[in-house]
Amino acid sequence: MNQTGIPVEDAQAQFQNLLAYSIGNAQNAVQVNSLDYNNWMSLGQVYEAIIPFKITGSREAALNAYKEAAVRAPFDPTPLYTAARVEIQANDLKSAKDFLVSSISVKSDFTSSVFLLSQVEAQLGNLKEAITRTEQTRYLAPNDVGVLFQLGLLYYQDKNFESGRLVLERAVSLNPNYSNARYFLGLIYDKQGKTKEAIDQFTQIQTLNPDNQEVKKILENLNAGKSALQDISPPQPSPEKRKEAPLDETKPAK
Repeated sequence: MNQTGIPVEDAQAQFQNLLAYSIGNAQNAVQVNSLDYNNWMSLGQVYEAIIPFKITGSREAALNAYKEAAVRAPFDPTPLYTAARVEIQANDLKSAKDFLVSSISVKSDFTSSVFLLSQVEAQLGNLKEAITRTEQTRYLAPNDVGVLFQLGLLYYQDKNFESGRLVLERAVSLNPNYSNARYFLGLIYDKQGKTKEAIDQFTQIQTLNPDNQEVKKILENLNAGKSALQDISPPQPSPEKRKEAPLDETKPAK
């Protein structure tokens, strides 16, 4: 669609042909093996990709595919998370919240859902309510690192850095490899003027994520006496407002 060397009509025809080919292949995979949740995920991803083009029925088709995937993989939070992404594109934040809460109920430390839910709560104006609810959950599950990260992230969004520091310190003490918890803990240390502690957090994150360029830049900033996010945010959105968590927890540490 972004090609400039061919007529618009030709580009549209190419797009339509590729779209039909992609949908056809994904549907064939489902027909061949409807029990494999990966086939439903692939079908959902095709439909999700075309939602921005306002193609009629793409939202509903993507949701149906992800719901089928969730049925076939009840212990995997990913299908519910991807369904939430669809609803966010459709600007149905309440529905997105429901999918994210369901995803977290499947796996409490699924970072992608925790991260996205905190953004949805903020957009809905429910930040204080979300904090209260998550605090209550923490009392019931004081050693659940997913709950601790969620609460720390909500405190961070609410600029309650001292409370955020305490719960994120607890999270990384329980799971030293929780890179995103360390990331926001490091940012809190930086905001509190604890540069040495911030450097320590990002040094440990770099050990777990040696190829991450943002972490390298943050360490350069801190070692130079600058704020952690200088020349990073802006121009990028602030970390808590991005579409994805700063670090990919799904990749094995090197």
